[in-house]
Amino acid sequence: MNRISVFAIIFTLFIPLGSYAQYASSSKTPKKAGDLIESTSYNDHKRGAPRMLQYLPSGEEFVCVNGKNRYTRALYGGHTAWRLETGDRPIFATYVKNDCRNIRFRLHLPDGTVTPLEETDWCEARYNPGTRTYALKDKAWGENCSLKVSVLASLTEEMAVWELSGELPAGCELEVLNSPIRRKKLSRSGDMGADPPGCFEPAEDGTVLQTLKCRFPADGHLYVGISGNELKEMRDGGVQYLALQKACRELAGRIRITTPDPYFNTLGGALAVAADGIWGEEGVWLHGTVGWRMPLSGWRAAYVGDVLGWHDRARTHFDNYAASQVTEVPNTISHPAQDSALALARSAKIWGTPQYSNGYICRNPRRNNQMHHYDMNLCYIDELLWHFNWTGDLEYARRMWPLLTLHLAWEKRNFDPDNDGLYDAYACIWASDALYYNSGAVTHSSAYNYRGNKLAALIAEKIGEDPTPYREEADKILKALNTRLWLPERGHWAEFQDFMGHRRLHEDAAVWTIYHALDSDVADPFQAYLATSYIDREIPHIPVVTSDDVLAADAALPVNAGPYAHWQEQLKAAGAAVNAGKYATVATTDWMPYSWSINNVAFAEVMHTSLAYFQAGRREAGFKLLKSSVLDGMYLGDSPGNFGQISFYDAARGECYRDFGDPIGVASRALIQGLYGILPDALNGRLLIKPGFPEEWEYASLHTPDIDFDFKAGEAATGKYSSRDCSLYTATHRLPAVRNLELQFPARRSAVARLMVNGQNAAWRLVENSVGRPMLSVSVPAASGEEVTINVAWEGELLEAPASVDAYPATRVRKAGPVSFIAMEQGQMKWWAPVEHPVSNRGKKPVPAGDFKAVDSARCTPVDMQKVFNANVTDIFRNEYLSPRSPYTTLQLPKQGIGEWCHPLKTADIDDSGLRAAVRKGLLETKLGIPFRTPAEGHNIAFTSLWDNYPDSLQIPLQGKASRAYLLMAGSTNHMQCHIDNGVIRVYYKGCSFLPSYGSQDKQTLSVICPYTIVYDVDVQIFYRRRSIVESGKFKLVVEDYPHIRRYIDYCVSFFIFNGYFYMDKVITVVGSCFAVAVQCQTARLAACGQSVFRQYSVAVLAYRKECSFLVCHLPHQYIMLHEIAAFLCSQRFAVQKQFHFWGVGIYLYQYVLVPAVLPFIACVVPLPASDPSRAWSVGETSVSIHLELAFFFRYCYNMGFRCVFPQTFKEMATRCLVAHEIEERTVSTPCRPWTVLAKIVESCPHEDARYVLLVGHGCPFKELTNILRTDNRLIWI
Repeated sequence: MNRISVFAIIFTLFIPLGSYAQYASSSKTPKKAGDLIESTSYNDHKRGAPRMLQYLPSGEEFVCVNGKNRYTRALYGGHTAWRLETGDRPIFATYVKNDCRNIRFRLHLPDGTVTPLEETDWCEARYNPGTRTYALKDKAWGENCSLKVSVLASLTEEMAVWELSGELPAGCELEVLNSPIRRKKLSRSGDMGADPPGCFEPAEDGTVLQTLKCRFPADGHLYVGISGNELKEMRDGGVQYLALQKACRELAGRIRITTPDPYFNTLGGALAVAADGIWGEEGVWLHGTVGWRMPLSGWRAAYVGDVLGWHDRARTHFDNYAASQVTEVPNTISHPAQDSALALARSAKIWGTPQYSNGYICRNPRRNNQMHHYDMNLCYIDELLWHFNWTGDLEYARRMWPLLTLHLAWEKRNFDPDNDGLYDAYACIWASDALYYNSGAVTHSSAYNYRGNKLAALIAEKIGEDPTPYREEADKILKALNTRLWLPERGHWAEFQDFMGHRRLHEDAAVWTIYHALDSDVADPFQAYLATSYIDREIPHIPVVTSDDVLAADAALPVNAGPYAHWQEQLKAAGAAVNAGKYATVATTDWMPYSWSINNVAFAEVMHTSLAYFQAGRREAGFKLLKSSVLDGMYLGDSPGNFGQISFYDAARGECYRDFGDPIGVASRALIQGLYGILPDALNGRLLIKPGFPEEWEYASLHTPDIDFDFKAGEAATGKYSSRDCSLYTATHRLPAVRNLELQFPARRSAVARLMVNGQNAAWRLVENSVGRPMLSVSVPAASGEEVTINVAWEGELLEAPASVDAYPATRVRKAGPVSFIAMEQGQMKWWAPVEHPVSNRGKKPVPAGDFKAVDSARCTPVDMQKVFNANVTDIFRNEYLSPRSPYTTLQLPKQGIGEWCHPLKTADIDDSGLRAAVRKGLLETKLGIPFRTPAEGHNIAFTSLWDNYPDSLQIPLQGKASRAYLLMAGSTNHMQCHIDNGVIRVYYKGCSFLPSYGSQDKQTLSVICPYTIVYDVDVQIFYRRRSIVESGKFKLVVEDYPHIRRYIDYCVSFFIFNGYFYMDKVITVVGSCFAVAVQCQTARLAACGQSVFRQYSVAVLAYRKECSFLVCHLPHQYIMLHEIAAFLCSQRFAVQKQFHFWGVGIYLYQYVLVPAVLPFIACVVPLPASDPSRAWSVGETSVSIHLELAFFFRYCYNMGFRCVFPQTFKEMATRCLVAHEIEERTVSTPCRPWTVLAKIVESCPHEDARYVLLVGHGCPFKELTNILRTDNRLIWI
């Protein structure tokens, strides 16, 4: 009788403990104030709640009716922290540090009725960027009475002005109450989601600091102002209000966007006003307008200056931080310079270390003696380089040259000290908190340094400096990125490569890896498409949807009942359109466990990803992702027109922060450089315009201080319907250094009938290696202020979509990982059409434990591991892990083995007293009924680790036979080790007589990705690496070694249905790929045929890649239901055919067969009795079913386009089968009549257009097979 081996193996791989959930507990260290602020969520009650559109676009305005949000839309006054908070109702608050006020308005009617204006029956609120207006009506005022309230803030002073006007009963009086706010201390300046809701409500004790009463004048216009937190009636307020209104409109009018999509037409003014809000009185771009309103040298806010035409502000910003670069502190302390007080997790803040020495840029402007814990150099320098791209100012470039070269030397000294061309990343992007790469080779930081050196070489040429060292460094970085970090089989860059240990590649890249690589011009057109398609496949997408259930079921309003019903219908219709659009936002990663900034849903990250799509030429995907983010934050969110930091869908905090620096800077680029494609190259005197408009758009225009651009197509271009056969582009730039304009635009048809520039015929060219659609280019001289008009008339056919890859010769197909690019040519157009192949999920999901239904406690034999136990489980975070450590300064795991650089002193006290107390006579009885041998005292764990504290491997002797093994495991993991092997367990077998040529010892491997599950049942589900053996009855499988468990696609995928040797409903999943899962689903379907049918199967369905070894089968011979197998194959074929070099089915009737591996090939080998093959095909009672089943099988193959090749003898036998239709009806009840199809197959062979070969014959026709393959250039013999 087989027994069950039970191992009390508990191992650690370093990285937060997955403890014994049943017995152990841990305690956490108290959080500091900053941690509490940033980890507190005020949106827990909203998690998973349905959403609705809270605002709709109306021209350039955001509008709502009877909205419920209060104090969520700020109006910014001057460039200080002062602001006026507004909401969907006319109740307000001012922010002055330590003296915030609540401002309420009450309308007193002559009859004594008092109406708080925030409580009127009807309130239509509009946000016209910089201004808030309200249209109010109330039953108490009378049917024909109304009131309009408008408010705006001064752009130069800490003040605001209200204008109130309307039709009211004579003798009305306005009362304005000035009260302290409810919350005395604000954590993040009262920002949305970061401070409690209601913090700006009036004090609960009813305190009123000032009451202002005003009579409505005869002209019906009343003006109220606030300055210095004092209210006053403004007798001449009309003049001042109009002046403020003019200034506000000029600010909002800096950016004007016009498109067919109303949700985008509001964005120009909203962006300009928000950008002005992050310009600080310090003369630099700030981190946020409300929360985190502070200067920072880095992050992405400063892009906004040049993109929106504030080149003077941009230069001021760069000058102020140039004065913050350290220039007189040489590097006197060598690597590594880790902070021992902070558990070695980060750099020591000591002047003279590699980090805090010449070249470092401090966080505050005009202060070069202040250390900070981020590397903000990279982002600051990239923004500076974009300033040169926009302005082409060589005199300024010459002045900033020392800063640039000192920075590049600082980056090299700190983050590429081994000079391999790949750079470590030391908190150099917004999503840096909790990221640590331990001196690894990181894509995003290397990409930044590539662009920095590349542009430095260009600038050097322009100003007379030596470009050689910078060009060589750029070339070295690009080569290293493509040779070491680019993953050709997956089509993207790895997140990073370990510097230590096994130097493994961490293949699960974050979105910042992709968008920084594209933004730094690392990618060629094919890499750009591949990398963004990785985001499509593997980054979590979260639907942005609305629900009618959220719409308030209000009773009919006493006023404006009709308009309110219309508003509700508008919301429903708009919500339905949003849902029909299938919009979705994205998370930054799919890493686990969650940690702040590791896998957020953050607006800047989403918009930067959309910019990457535009840069890759994927305009439809870029626009859809950008619109998803706009809808999520600005229309479904609580603040109209908000460029917020964190989305409603974020797991940690939900919707949080308003008008934040990073999303403002990135949104400006996504809109101007992505959607409109305004890409200046002023250092070379050139402006490239490459619009990213959706295909269905027939018009769009843009106005900025630097450019006016207009596009029309089809009816919009000609004034009448023209099948979109005309495209008209008009551009005027105001960039003094630009002398030439290049327009790149997509073809609409297969030929250009005429192209004219300013009314004159002009030449055009095709853009080389355009992916997705042919792109045309026109280059013309264009001085500043000169209007250029380009008119294109199209002719020919609409562009065709590619057929399947199989329809094209190999010379026109460029296979690149999960995508094939087909060289398309139609008329005058040439381009590459991408065709994506199905890709498995490669087992990203945590490995589930089995259901343990088969546990038989009486048969479980605990394995004694006392000799290998080397520690107490409680030691794990009490140890100090000091070696090996990087020889360079870096961010790394704290010495206690838990936490990260933002929380370097974090720990956890693991308490195993419950575990030990449950031990009886050396045995631990689990709730699963599985006993484990573990001591009540002394060492109770076998740790393995790459740290020197413990061995990196252990061996545990086993004896006897067992049907399964149970393992009790604990360990530690972290987000930086997600989706990568954290450990491997190998079980070695002896005496494998069924596998010749592989010796007497083989092994079975379990790769542990994240040890979330306490107990693993090896027999239930297992991931295989290295040479693996599965033994079931008379079957053996051999698979060669592959280095990473994530590369499941590289494995042999097998599906077996056994007869007599296994349970009929049992499936062995050799690897956890999509195909294996699909096979299990198919198995459940086939099982419905019944046990009697199931037992007739003796089938192996195999899928190979070239690298895999052959599979050797020894299976019993039984009669086969061929049509079931054929149906199964056809249903599965399209899901897997492009993932494998070989996809075959071996069907065994009367002898054992080895199915050869070929590319691409389907072999149906039907062995026949050697003595008299014709006997098997005689028509009679006992054999007709075989004929019918073969016919079904042939019919499926024919329908799927298989090429069929028959030996001559079989043609004769197949012909005899044609008579089977005479007895079909009396023997088999079926709606299918495949016999005529079978005749067509025989007559038409070989089928020239088919890709696959169907071989039917007796024995193993290797000779015939070889001859066929050698003469067919579409097939490759391995």
